[in-house]
Amino acid sequence: MYRVSSQLGETSEFYRRILEQSRAVIIAVVDARLDLVYINESVFEVTGYSHELFLNRTVHWNDIVVQEDLQKIRYYHRRRSAGDKDVPDQYEVRIVDRNGLHRNLVLQVGNYLDAGNLVITLFDISHWKRYEERLLGNEEKLKAMVELSREITLVVNESMTIEYAGGAVVSLLGYRPEALNTRNFRDFIHSEDIDRVSALFLSGITEMSTFDILDFRLRNTDDEWVHMEANCNNQLNNHRISGVIVTLRDISARKVAEEKAQFYEHYDYLTRLPNRRMFFERLGLELRHIKRRSTTFAVLCFGVDRFKEVNDLFGPKIGDRLLVEIGKILSRSFRKDDSVSRLEGDKFGVLVTDVNRTDHVLEIVKKILEVFKEPIGILGERIRVSVSIGVAVYPDDGFNEEMLVKNSETALFMAKERGKSTYQMYNRRLHSSIQARRTLERQFEQALGGNEFHALFQPKVDRKGRIIGAEALARWNSPELGQIPPDQFIPVAESSGLIIPFGREILDLALREWQRCVCAGEGEEKPVLAVNLSPFQFGHPDLVRDIQRALEKTGFDPALLELEITETGIMRDQDEAEKKLLQLNEMGVSIAIDDFGTGYSSLKKIKDFPVGTIKIDKSFLENLNFSRKSSTIINAIIGLSHDLGFSVVAEGVETLDQLEFLQEAGCNIYQGYLFDKPLAIEELASRFTVRYYPVLLNAGS
Repeated sequence: MYRVSSQLGETSEFYRRILEQSRAVIIAVVDARLDLVYINESVFEVTGYSHELFLNRTVHWNDIVVQEDLQKIRYYHRRRSAGDKDVPDQYEVRIVDRNGLHRNLVLQVGNYLDAGNLVITLFDISHWKRYEERLLGNEEKLKAMVELSREITLVVNESMTIEYAGGAVVSLLGYRPEALNTRNFRDFIHSEDIDRVSALFLSGITEMSTFDILDFRLRNTDDEWVHMEANCNNQLNNHRISGVIVTLRDISARKVAEEKAQFYEHYDYLTRLPNRRMFFERLGLELRHIKRRSTTFAVLCFGVDRFKEVNDLFGPKIGDRLLVEIGKILSRSFRKDDSVSRLEGDKFGVLVTDVNRTDHVLEIVKKILEVFKEPIGILGERIRVSVSIGVAVYPDDGFNEEMLVKNSETALFMAKERGKSTYQMYNRRLHSSIQARRTLERQFEQALGGNEFHALFQPKVDRKGRIIGAEALARWNSPELGQIPPDQFIPVAESSGLIIPFGREILDLALREWQRCVCAGEGEEKPVLAVNLSPFQFGHPDLVRDIQRALEKTGFDPALLELEITETGIMRDQDEAEKKLLQLNEMGVSIAIDDFGTGYSSLKKIKDFPVGTIKIDKSFLENLNFSRKSSTIINAIIGLSHDLGFSVVAEGVETLDQLEFLQEAGCNIYQGYLFDKPLAIEELASRFTVRYYPVLLNAGS
């Protein structure tokens, strides 16, 4: 918009030099169209733009003046040119410097020069504006501090008559300060507190210079009681004051917080039911009174079946509301003398009093199970949930609070193991079983990362008897428990969630062992290592990252790794399974379907996945000699698998009859004790020097 000239035109050289020396302000000359004729060098110090940028017209006024203020300048200029005498000669404008920061300037209009050019002067007041803002900020802070000072200041004499009132009297109590003068402080104190406060006041002014009076109530103008505490400064002997300065603080919010904290010491924050602590206290009371009664009592422990699935599906908000509704249902379903509590998470406890016999308890339990067959309405959702119940009866199942609750929880655990919507009475044999399982789980968790797990490798052979690879099988040698078979520790790992870190540890171990002893051997064709994934591992969101990390960590060739996944694990979420399998396939890892034939899938479904191998479940081979149906199934699986382009592996091959049948059926690969038991890696490596198993040659002949 503006045109920069290096000369001042008709302005004298003397005048131009004066302008150049004016460093404190920006002095500019503009023409009738507000185009720039001249500007002194102060503009560059203020804006940060070099002189050359203005000379080259790279930077214009409309680039640096805030648009709103640019319009104001033009508006005032039009009015002044039209002869309007009321146009201000001085006003504030803002510019944006080269760093993007706003600067505040005062624009002052000067005189017209020859040729209609106008002198304008711009004073940089940015530092004054910042100072002003700081002053205003400090003033606001002081004002806020005064407003937030929630204290009342009184001066009372030795008889507690108020001689002065100030501070937050109006905001805290509603009284005008002058309305309190000459009134006795006792008139405002709650009748239950007045004697204590008076005694403390009298004692304080007699013995101490400063003292506190804690937690008493004062009446406000609405006849409500406000909790206060007072700090008293005895100035009776100070002739300038001749009184006791009493500083009052409102502690109502603190009292509410304390009462809330006290409430939640005994009650659950979500359901407002008694919590575990309160439940134990109620049990203790029942135990003290039960000796005087002819009846007994029972402890019921309720657990919501598959609550985590509900939480994951509908979200934690609905999950919380569901727990609240379940608490209400339980409270409505029992008598007032019974006690319903939320013990923890989705677990509730009920103390059922005045029980005559065990059958009576079972009747109650069965009725409750029926109640939960109805769906529960929450925020527009109709949710069907069931509960499982563990039962412990005094004194047969425990003689103190801890034993009864613990044994009811043990019974609940076993009820959930049996399925959902069921109950379990506690018994000692059950307790022993649970204790053994918990011991195993604890030992298993401690074993992770402690070199207690190792891998054995069972060879896989092709139709010529040649070893083409092996399956890694996890083993656990516990220093305390000895050798633990996989069918005992794998279920524990899965139910406890420890299968994920365990799976990572075994995968790393197997890859390292294979890399060290097998891949390092001679020969161009390297054997393939197969590693099992449980359905829990396959369903974990970090599976693909875990596999990739293990491959990178060990430097293992992905083409030599085959992951065996059960058909059940794949069919749980087919879309997610396909996504993961494609990612693994792109990495170069091959996929085998393990234990095929035991799930609900079909080869027609499997063919849509990036799978290369079908592994027939060994249960079919075990029944081969006794079941014509098994042989028919095996023949069908092998035939259809080949039609669809899958290779077939048979595991659990233990006899020559099984081997001959599989060969005739066209099975590609065999695995089982007929060839070798699971071997240590060094022993397996020595097998590769021979590479062939004679048993297959004999079977073929």
